[in-house]
Amino acid sequence: MPDKTRHESRQVNGNLSHTKHSRWLATRLSGGLLPYVIVGCVAFGVYCNTLSAGFVYDDSRAIVKNRDLLPTSPLSNLLYNDFWGTPLQHSGSHRSYRPLCVWSFRLNYAVSQVSSGFSYHLVNVLLHSAVCMLYLYVCRLLLPGTVEGDWTSLLATLLFTVHPIHTEAVAGLVGRADVGSALFFLLAFVCYYKFSWSMTARSRGECMLWYCAVVFSTTAAMLMKEIGITVLGVCLLYDVLAHERIPLASILKVFTKVHLVIRCSALCAVGVFLLLWRMAVMGGSPPSFSSSDNPAANDNSTLTRFLTFTHLPSLNLYLLLCPRALSFDWSMGAVPLLGTVSDVRNIMTLLFYVLLAILSAKSLSRRGYSSSPGILWSLLVLTIPFLPASNLFFYVGFVLAERVLYIPSMGYCILVAVGMQRLYSRVNTSRTRQLLAAGSILILVTLSARTWQRNKDWYDAESLYRSGIPYNPAKAWSNLANSLKDKGDALGAEEAYRNALSHRGNMADAHYNLGVSLQDRKELTGAAASYKNAIQFRPTLAVAHLNLGIVYRGLKNDAEAEKVLRHCVTIPDTGLKDPASHAQAVTSCWFTLGQILRDHKRHKEALEVFQRALGHAPPGYALQGVHNLLGGTYEALGDIIQAEQHFKKSLSLKSDHVPALVAYAKFLAAQKRLADAEKVYQSAPRGMAAVQAYHGVLLCNQEGRRSEGAAIMEDAFSNGESTVDLLSALADCYRRDKNFPKSISRYKMAAKMQPSDSTYSNLGAVYHMSGDYDNAEQAYRKALALNPGSQIAKDNLQRLKKARGA
Repeated sequence: MPDKTRHESRQVNGNLSHTKHSRWLATRLSGGLLPYVIVGCVAFGVYCNTLSAGFVYDDSRAIVKNRDLLPTSPLSNLLYNDFWGTPLQHSGSHRSYRPLCVWSFRLNYAVSQVSSGFSYHLVNVLLHSAVCMLYLYVCRLLLPGTVEGDWTSLLATLLFTVHPIHTEAVAGLVGRADVGSALFFLLAFVCYYKFSWSMTARSRGECMLWYCAVVFSTTAAMLMKEIGITVLGVCLLYDVLAHERIPLASILKVFTKVHLVIRCSALCAVGVFLLLWRMAVMGGSPPSFSSSDNPAANDNSTLTRFLTFTHLPSLNLYLLLCPRALSFDWSMGAVPLLGTVSDVRNIMTLLFYVLLAILSAKSLSRRGYSSSPGILWSLLVLTIPFLPASNLFFYVGFVLAERVLYIPSMGYCILVAVGMQRLYSRVNTSRTRQLLAAGSILILVTLSARTWQRNKDWYDAESLYRSGIPYNPAKAWSNLANSLKDKGDALGAEEAYRNALSHRGNMADAHYNLGVSLQDRKELTGAAASYKNAIQFRPTLAVAHLNLGIVYRGLKNDAEAEKVLRHCVTIPDTGLKDPASHAQAVTSCWFTLGQILRDHKRHKEALEVFQRALGHAPPGYALQGVHNLLGGTYEALGDIIQAEQHFKKSLSLKSDHVPALVAYAKFLAAQKRLADAEKVYQSAPRGMAAVQAYHGVLLCNQEGRRSEGAAIMEDAFSNGESTVDLLSALADCYRRDKNFPKSISRYKMAAKMQPSDSTYSNLGAVYHMSGDYDNAEQAYRKALALNPGSQIAKDNLQRLKKARGA
């Protein structure tokens, strides 16, 4: 049965130009595939400069660090984890259930992993192109079936295609959730449109087919992003108000139409099922958000919350009307709260609701029903999908987000296009019409240019964060600092962190990252202060406790380090957004605490702590270090069997783990199993200079193999392994082999690298043995200058005096 909402006639409206060329162009664009080809090409073309972009902002957590994308992770995890890879039942989960979107990322990962963003961005751009072409089809269904109506549909679609508000959804990879949901949203509406007409035609088989398609499309839309389920509300209201044309004043007539009751019941059944499913996987509790994400939600004033949240829809409309000021993030007070009735922005709020009321009244009038259902549909799509993100019914984790306007902007674009078409039809002079047409083209070109330019902001992290400084300076400077640090610009990163903190001093992440930067530059006192600030503003930040403990160790304050680390391991993960990273940090706290206890010969306590580290370690944690230190601890306690088992376990987890290779070989050597120790060293991959050097030390301790050992150690040093301990070991090897000149040379190198009384005492002893008493005395006195209490230096100096007296 033909679609009754479209006119059968496709005659060119008399108001259009009657030139031969315009008639030909109008006819070409009023039907066939050409409009769809144009829209698809424009959509791809305006976003093609995103194909070479990388992973920015939320892409890191959703894609690069999301373990659910790994081939080794069970596919079933997608059904139980949120968009970011956190279990939905966890108290800190974002509760964003989008398994279909994550699955699409997983397919991209199978193609290129995260070495390149090309395949990811290509899918986003192709999805946007598909949405635009399907949107054109929907517009042509809803708007009058004249050439004039088709031009309006094409204009609305091109406005949607090139609008800059969509850059976050298309250029940002996590925006695929919005784009993919929009595709199935439109598909679900088209299927329901066909379903309603097939029921009217009493075609039972066709009717069931379209209903199944509605169920599938709606489910897919919701599994891409939660907002997709709102298509059911759009379909239901469109069916009642546009398809059946039941006025609101006579809404009870719904129950007199059997087919309508069946369709509405079928929609409600789908909606109830999907909502129950969603609530079941969410665990029945809403997500928790930081106060900085949505300041108004945490404000104590009812008036402030009311004025701010009622104002936000008008601000979203402003971004659609004037997409000049765009930002990757609008949290942390980027949108100032409205605290008083006298705030001038309330005028903007009032105008918005007056305009919405006028449009609604006109579209719901009898004349509105008969003229075009497209306007009614545009209002439904403009409002219903936006409601979940409006904060009007329940709070969400953001104040403003451009990507959530992807679907609502479809309604906005139809309203603008219809308004321009009606203005065009009311003017009589051809020159005025030419100006209107030129104005429409200029608008499209301007929006396209803005989109192209905005895409460049999303090319890499630094560009994106610099673009956000005018609108959200605290968040932008903090994220920019992270980007600069990743590029190796430590000083630039520190300056950016300080800029961020000057705008918002309670940012725990910025304090923490500043501490990391200072720690990397060995400014331990400043790093400790930054970590303390981070902990003050977020006491549950386990990684700040971990690094503070490490800094205290560097400051030789093991008692304070132990105190901090013992507190760290007691921090629960309740309510944390990233429990996996928290578990990693807590396990590292156990590990570092065990190292402190082991260094202080508290081996039994260390043993218990290392075992707790094993018990608390999350999947993917590198446990080879824990097993290695467990081996050393068991060795110190005299449990040789357990020690060897843990050394072997460490190497089974990572065969080239240098500390375990060296520790296990030393353990075997201490057990007089020299051949086995040498085999361990020889099992190391080639090019590992540290292992090679310790292999040389092993040989230097064996009679008759000192020259071989010294040669191996010299080769290791030439490959960059030149620590003080190994230089001293090589010097001692030469000493025992009576090669005094080379022994003196290596001790001098060690003393130059790190002056110490023991190194100068040994250097003096070699001079002494070689008969160079003057240099021997100088070396002993340098040792005493560094450590006046050095008994070895004193004794050797006394022996030297006796030797000279003899």
